[in-house]
Amino acid sequence: MKIKKALCALVALSMTATNAIGLLPAAQVSNFVTTVKAWSESDVQTTADGLKYVYDNDGIVIVGATDGKTSVTIPDEIDGTAVYRIDSNAFEGQKKLSSIDLGSVTTIGHRVFKDCTSLKTVTIPNTVKTTGRNWTGCLEGSSVEKVIFEEGITSIKRSCHTR
Repeated sequence: MKIKKALCALVALSMTATNAIGLLPAAQVSNFVTTVKAWSESDVQTTADGLKYVYDNDGIVIVGATDGKTSVTIPDEIDGTAVYRIDSNAFEGQKKLSSIDLGSVTTIGHRVFKDCTSLKTVTIPNTVKTTGRNWTGCLEGSSVEKVIFEEGITSIKRSCHTR
């Protein structure tokens, strides 16, 4: 009988929590949502200079770079297809990365520069229109001292910080 009561209490608590999430403002609910990648590792291709990418419905998404790169330049296109996005966590842990040119991407995911301990300056091009999930922690664990926003950027989501 005690087990039945405990189980009922647990079910009631989980239902209450589920209903409470429905009452939260949209900004708080978005923190419960995680991004599911629509590709597998077998979909990832690598350019001659070590950029890892995938194709999606809108163009090319940069998903990383080979380890040990000191400099990265995001091309405007690869094999005639536009590079439009840098995926969340794309350069996470690239400890030797000291310079990056973001090209003409329009979307930058969250935590893109996480743990890039050699990176000092990042220039966000004026082509950027969207940043991921409030851009939370994009500089977390990095050594970035300066972020330059090119003239013409109209909006960047809040919370680009080191935590």
